[in-house]
Amino acid sequence: MRPDQFANIGQYSFNTLFSETEQTFPGRKVIELKIVPLVDQTIRQLNQKLLSEAVSVSITSDSVSKGTHRFVNLTFHFISPVDFKLKTIAAENFGMSSKRTSQNIIDLISSQLKSLLPSRLYPGFSATTDQGSEMRAAFTTLYPTKSLPCACHLLNL
Repeated sequence: MRPDQFANIGQYSFNTLFSETEQTFPGRKVIELKIVPLVDQTIRQLNQKLLSEAVSVSITSDSVSKGTHRFVNLTFHFISPVDFKLKTIAAENFGMSSKRTSQNIIDLISSQLKSLLPSRLYPGFSATTDQGSEMRAAFTTLYPTKSLPCACHLLNL
């Protein structure tokens, strides 16, 4: 696929915008090995900064399967103490190469929480999950008093 086929911004294609800067489009290896890790690191640092300012956090998580691909996502919600607005951080959407079991989800989620969530927020957060048995088991094992089922999933919306 050519770069101008995958993104259009208004009347400009990605390729047009890129060529106006007199740059050449980087190769797949450069994007994969240099640009994506740099963007991931920058987003992680921004997320950590935003979460460090939070007073209390609610976590939502969901698991999705599409064919043989399995994913688990982790989202943080909090009220900003500065402007009192709801903030949402879609922190992670990880693919699972292993079977989607509660133990594998526990391993993924606990490591992500430790790296993103300030320790002072652990006592005050709540977690909402879908109704998947492996998600319920993972969160009730990790945080037995803080895990809530999602009302939309319960009503099958």
